[in-house]
Amino acid sequence: AVVRENLVKNLNLTNPSAAAVKAVLLHTADDLFPGQFGSVGKAQGQELLSPAPNPHEGFGRVNMDRATANSYQVYDEVVGLSNGETKTFTIDTAGRSHVKLTLVYMDPPALASAAKTLVNDLSLQVLKGGEALESNDTTNNFEVAHINLNGENSIEVSVIGSRIINGPQPYALVVE
Repeated sequence: AVVRENLVKNLNLTNPSAAAVKAVLLHTADDLFPGQFGSVGKAQGQELLSPAPNPHEGFGRVNMDRATANSYQVYDEVVGLSNGETKTFTIDTAGRSHVKLTLVYMDPPALASAAKTLVNDLSLQVLKGGEALESNDTTNNFEVAHINLNGENSIEVSVIGSRIINGPQPYALVVE
């Protein structure tokens, strides 16, 4: 409720989607890696063997200070994409060395007998200085990308409707 209120009052989203609220919470969570005891050797003795997201901590601990700090941009695309469609955003990155992107969508329910439960699949592509970087998780309804900018003043971020069976598919993209 606090994140939704912040999106309405401070980021001027009149009716934030569930995907936008979830995207902000995932994007701003604190990674608990490597755990309270740190790393011992090469992954031996650690509680968490890999950075978030992972099966042990998910995206980490919710951080309401970061979630309401408004240091990020939210693109809440409620119309969504159909199969094969692409929406591209130009992101100003001047003065930054790193950008984190979090894409979230609320996937429709699969059949109870389905071997694979992800119905729709959105992918994320980043064009940075002529180089295309892609994130295509075909298991989850989110994509996360960390981009080192190396002096780039802008990047192009594309959300691609890779496989939309039941659509169009709305989504939210958080950029920080």
